[in-house]
This record gives sequence, C-alpha cells and structure tokens, in this order.
Amino acid sequence: MTKIVSFLTLIITVFVCLLPAAPALAQRDRVFVRVLWQRQQSLHLRLACKTFQNAVNVVAVGGEVTAIDSAGFGPISITKAVTITSPAGVEAGIAAANGNAINITAPGATVKLHGLTIEGPNAAYAGIAFASGSYLEIVDCSFSNFSDGISIATSAATSILISNTIVTGAFDVGILLDTGGSGTITAALDHVTLSK
Repeated sequence: MTKIVSFLTLIITVFVCLLPAAPALAQRDRVFVRVLWQRQQSLHLRLACKTFQNAVNVVAVGGEVTAIDSAGFGPISITKAVTITSPAGVEAGIAAANGNAINITAPGATVKLHGLTIEGPNAAYAGIAFASGSYLEIVDCSFSNFSDGISIATSAATSILISNTIVTGAFDVGILLDTGGSGTITAALDHVTLSK
C-alpha cells in the first residue's frame, strides 16, 4: 500500500510540474470608482472599486481611474504612472482625517490628477505630498485646509503642470517647490488661485 501511495504521489507531482504556469491576472487599463451599485449595469461598472486606493492598486501602469459617483473616496498612495480623473458634474472627494491626502512616490512615472476635491484636517499635512516622479499634472482640482496645499519635495528632475486649480486655507504654504539643493523642478502654473 505504501508503494502505491508513493507512486501516485510521484505521478501527481510530475504532472503538476509539467503544467504550464497560470498567467497572472491581467490588469485593466481603465478602472471605475463608485459607491452606488445597480444589478443591470455593465460588467465594467459592476467591477468598480469603492476607493481610489483599491482602484490605483488594480489599474495597469499608465492606466486611468475614473470616479463616476459624487462621493468621498479616501486618501491615496501612488507608486506608478496613473491618471485619476473625475468628469464634469461629479465631485470626487478625497478627505484626509489625518496624514496627507495624496502621497506620490513614483520614480520616473507620469501622474495626472484631474477634477478632484481634496479636503484636509486642519493639521500639519499636505493635500499632495510629492516625493518622486518625472511629471505631475494637476488640473481642475481644489485643495482646502492643509498645512501645505501641494508639497513638491524631490531631488530628481521633475516637471509640474498646475492648471485651473484652487488652494485655500493653507496654514503654511499653498504650493511648495523644494529640490533639497539638488535636482531641478520645471513648473508651469496657469489660472491657479491661492488664498488663506
């Protein structure tokens, strides 16, 4: 009996080793974020995430995360190239109870943020804390009640575009650009409003 069990174990082991490796789950190029769910929706909308962080985790590098409901979707840590957007008429909120609302540490990556409403906790945190990335684009966003609305502190060469954006209620700095003594930041600001 022991010989039969050992022989079967050997055959099963060899068979399993000869099977092709299962392909990794494909990441989607576009992921939706929403809080409401309805049975009759398309598959893509039924697979929507409830937070920006979950969506950023599953979207492909260079993909797009789109909010389709007006809601608060929680803080985000970004480590890869991604576009996070909210279409006109949808208020995609990011409220930070403590800590930064958006942390970006994405060396060599392009990060685009469009149409977001970012609200702070009236404390010593930033709306965006950018540590690394090759390009950051902030368009049609609003920031309120942070120590620093937008904090760019990087030693790598970085390009920044901030357009049609409002930063209000910053306790320290509205927009901070700091290379730490090395590197360069090339920034273009167009129709940006800073107010206390």
